[in-house]
Amino acid sequence: MNNLFDVSGKIVVVTGGTRGIGFMIASGFYANGATVYVNSRRQKDCDYVVGEFAKLKNEQSGKFYALVADLGEEKGCISYADEIKKREQRVDVLINNAGTSWAAPIESYPDSAWDKLMALNVKAAFHMTKFLLPLLRKAQSGASVINIGSISGESVSKFEYYAYSASKAALHHLTRHLASRLAGDKIRVNCLACGPFHTQLTKAAFEKSGNVEESVPLQRTGSATDVAGTCLYLSSNAGAWTTGVILPLDGGHLIKARL
Repeated sequence: MNNLFDVSGKIVVVTGGTRGIGFMIASGFYANGATVYVNSRRQKDCDYVVGEFAKLKNEQSGKFYALVADLGEEKGCISYADEIKKREQRVDVLINNAGTSWAAPIESYPDSAWDKLMALNVKAAFHMTKFLLPLLRKAQSGASVINIGSISGESVSKFEYYAYSASKAALHHLTRHLASRLAGDKIRVNCLACGPFHTQLTKAAFEKSGNVEESVPLQRTGSATDVAGTCLYLSSNAGAWTTGVILPLDGGHLIKARL
């Protein structure tokens, strides 16, 4: 029973990861001794996050790298995966976190929103899993893939997030499909249906909603330790028998919505 949640020495790839939930997750793995890779479309964001992680370094920290890659297109996913393959012999954990949102009235909701969100929120997760599969198969004790979904994929938002909610619902089902297919390769695939977290992506929604905490039974929004801790569980020996799960990480938001 010792070291159930140990991830030290693991190779962890996070899509996105320079801000928001991805940054929280990457920080948790880094603080616990993993080698962590993140990406951004912009070099300046990569440079910024390298500086931020330098501030977090201590004797228990792992290694950290930020690479430029645009995952909104298949060629960007190939580029990111190829760069990882040049540097590492295996990948133990893949966090498919990169994503975006779009809100607009139904009458003016653009077709371009659907193309952008399905490409980044769904296809990028599939592409990265596919292109890193040779390295995931070489993981030390079975790899862990974690897709970052949303409670919007499980319930109907009061905001007009048509493409966003549909893309997250698709990601949730893709998780189940991949979990079934990859179990024979000792690769576990799970998904976090994230509730309210304070990030740049959710800033507008928080401003429109007022006191978001009132909609959460546990009376607070998510924290870095909440999402990082859950990912550590799913990536360590503690979560070795968990796969194909859509795990609400929402402080009870979904159960309140169903009452």
